[in-house]
Formats: sequence, C-alpha cells, structure tokens
Amino acid sequence: MSQAKHDDAMLLMKVAEVSALRGMPSAANFLWGDEFDPNYEEFSKRHRVGSEAYGKAVLLATHYETLATFWKHGLIDEELLFDLVIISEVWDRLKEFVYAGRERLNNPRIGENFEALAEAASRVPVAAG
Repeated sequence: MSQAKHDDAMLLMKVAEVSALRGMPSAANFLWGDEFDPNYEEFSKRHRVGSEAYGKAVLLATHYETLATFWKHGLIDEELLFDLVIISEVWDRLKEFVYAGRERLNNPRIGENFEALAEAASRVPVAAG
C-alpha cells in the first residue's frame, strides 16, 4: 500500500499546473505524433536546435527530469508517481534526444535522473486489471 500523502499529490499537481502553462500539452502531442522521431539523427535533420519542435523536446525532457529529481530525493511517493505518470514509454521516445544533449553539451549528468526514474519504473509490475 502506498504511503502517499496529501503533499505528494499537491506537488504533482503543481508540477502539472506549471507544465501546462509552459506548453506541455502541445509538447506531449508532438511526442506522440508523426513529427517526432525517436531516432535522434533523423529528428535533428528535421528539427534544428532552437526550433519550436526542438524546444518541445527540451520541455518534455526537462519536465521528466524535474519529476525524477523530486523522486530521487524522496519528495514524491514512488507508487503514486508510477500510478499517475507514464514514464518508461516517454523515456523510450526521448532517450536518444537526452543522450545527444549530453554529448552536444559535454555534460554526462543531463537527464540522469530521468534515466534512473525510467529504469525504476520499468521494474514495477503492471497491475492486472
């Protein structure tokens, strides 16, 4: 049974609220649409750094890195987070983008918490239902 508290839910709701204001619904539509290519080489041919599409991918990666950082530091109940947010599937679509960002900016820490969160989420059994 989850140990989620009201504060966990409020933090997740605040993250969702801020993300919506920053354009997450549009970015999520982009992620699951035909314009997004999970192969970074192909993605970067169509969407240059600084483009609106590239910005949407950055917004998504930053959103999940934020959630993952809160998770890493125990600020959000893991069971609640995994029940509410799609993680592994988003990581699968964005991981090459994140890896390319690490390489381009020569910073191995970019997206490290998002990657760890996705790894943890992938180990959680799916509830029958």
